[in-house]
Amino acid sequence: MHIEKLTSLNNDFNEVMSIYYNWWGLKKNQTLEEITKYYRNILFKSPLPQIYILKDQNNIIGVYELNEKDNIPDTSYEPFLANVFIKEEYRGHGYSKLLIASAKEETKKMGYPNLYLHSKHINYYEKFGFNYLETVDTIYGPKRIFKYEIKE
Repeated sequence: MHIEKLTSLNNDFNEVMSIYYNWWGLKKNQTLEEITKYYRNILFKSPLPQIYILKDQNNIIGVYELNEKDNIPDTSYEPFLANVFIKEEYRGHGYSKLLIASAKEETKKMGYPNLYLHSKHINYYEKFGFNYLETVDTIYGPKRIFKYEIKE
């Protein structure tokens, strides 16, 4: 089992786009083609966003993303941990801990002093060292913003 950065528009990219579509694209009335086009146009062109995948041999188990603002307007918070997802059949084995630890390490490598996320979950990300900062209004409703301070 390992975590790797998505670095090309290959089969892994297509599978991640399918995960995003089935997970949140349908709720937002976005097509698979719209999601794929969006990520095809922004990935690999600047430091953020980046997508990382957790794989067991050739099977994708989970995914996370580091991005600039994650739909939070007018914020100085950067980067955001987003789209932390474990496939349903792999849940309950602590794999999200691996993804979050990787996100913290990648954020540190990039030289950022903090990692942020927004979530409606209560008492979940706190157990990973994130602290609640504030609630902000977004186009998707109120979101609770959390901060993790990167340690040297």
